[in-house]
Amino acid sequence: MSKFFLLTVFVLSGFSVVTFAQSNSPDQKGFVIMMNGDTLRGLINYVKERDLYRKIGFARSINAPVTIYGPWSIYGYYLEESNQLFLSKFFLAMRTETRNPDSLSVFLRAIVTGPGSLYQGQNRGQKDIYYGIGNGQFLKLDRGKTSRKEMDGVSYNKVEAPFQATLKKIFKDCPVDSARGFEEFNLVKAFEDYNRCKNETSINYSNYKPLLRVGFTIGMSSSSVSFVDENTETKPYGYPSLAYPGKYNLSSLTAEKMKDQSITWGMVFSLSTKNKHLSWEAQALATSRKYSSTSQKLEVKATYLEFPLYLKYNFSIEKRSQLFFIGGVNFALSVHSDFKSDNVDRTFYTTPLGPSTPLAPTITTASTAGGYTSSYPVSMPTILGDQFNPSQMRFLGGVGLDSYMKNKKRGDGARFTFLYRYEFNGSITNSDIYETKVSLSSFSAILTPYSRKKE
Repeated sequence: MSKFFLLTVFVLSGFSVVTFAQSNSPDQKGFVIMMNGDTLRGLINYVKERDLYRKIGFARSINAPVTIYGPWSIYGYYLEESNQLFLSKFFLAMRTETRNPDSLSVFLRAIVTGPGSLYQGQNRGQKDIYYGIGNGQFLKLDRGKTSRKEMDGVSYNKVEAPFQATLKKIFKDCPVDSARGFEEFNLVKAFEDYNRCKNETSINYSNYKPLLRVGFTIGMSSSSVSFVDENTETKPYGYPSLAYPGKYNLSSLTAEKMKDQSITWGMVFSLSTKNKHLSWEAQALATSRKYSSTSQKLEVKATYLEFPLYLKYNFSIEKRSQLFFIGGVNFALSVHSDFKSDNVDRTFYTTPLGPSTPLAPTITTASTAGGYTSSYPVSMPTILGDQFNPSQMRFLGGVGLDSYMKNKKRGDGARFTFLYRYEFNGSITNSDIYETKVSLSSFSAILTPYSRKKE
């Protein structure tokens, strides 16, 4: 198995060297718009989406020094790969007759531009705020006021239609039907209709969209089964004639360790977030595992579909190789299982006996202050069918390394990942006497190709 795994990793790594690009770099191609109207092409630097509304870093090239620009120093900037235009709220207000009463020291994201323009900003709580330009005015779109009214002695709330009052002012010179009684998602259509009414063309820009990438993974997993003595006073397995109530001495069972090494393979789905350090990832894996013990006459086989879901944090995103940590949970669904558990003579179990308790056949008897302590041999299966539940949910953590490379001719690329994952104990039995726990560690290689143009 290990030779096959190493050979596959070698093939994947050879492929990835040819086709890899840096996808979550803080730099994105674009240009800044200076106050005199000139544009400077280069790299826009940001990490979190909220940074785009406050200030950005700009460099003419990768190795050039970075200059910080805010809404007071440039008119705006444009991100080419995501088709996003941000303009200074201060300079937008300067172009219109109406001065906006709230803070001007921010950038606004353009949604629709033309004679009627729609922009979106963020307040301190990072909630979206919309602004509109039209009819020579620059106004914040009011979501509507709530007033208290009374009718026939009954008090009720009267809520204005969202943005209705503000849009009447913006669209005063050219009213549009789509501005009546609409919700938030109708804003784009309302401004497009207004520009059409003015016989002008609307220019639309993109909003942030999470980027979904699909990759392929193969790995080697190593898992172990251990038995934990629950030390429970109970009558086990429904064998009252064979096993008397008491505390079991399961030292021979708890000393047993069963291990399995197997190949896992499947697909990886990665979803970006507004913070370039963070991403969500999910895997869909298939694997078969086999645990066996000669001394306990036990064999367990299971075929799994596993679905690890975890949050990933990348360090040093400006570098080509990036260390990351993950944390999440794995849902392991058993699609087929089989086990054999023959009768095994347990070492002994010990039962405190009172004076009125009828004595059972004993191996050894020792006198105590309150009665007798007797040990009995028991012969029964390690696991019964109604106790066996191979499906599990296990918490996981891990560390890995992403390597980003690029095909300069085609402009596309891929991400090559080495990941070590450890999954904490999960249970495959439900017994009053002991618990059968499974822990797992895996080392996998992941290849995630993508097209640079799509980003």
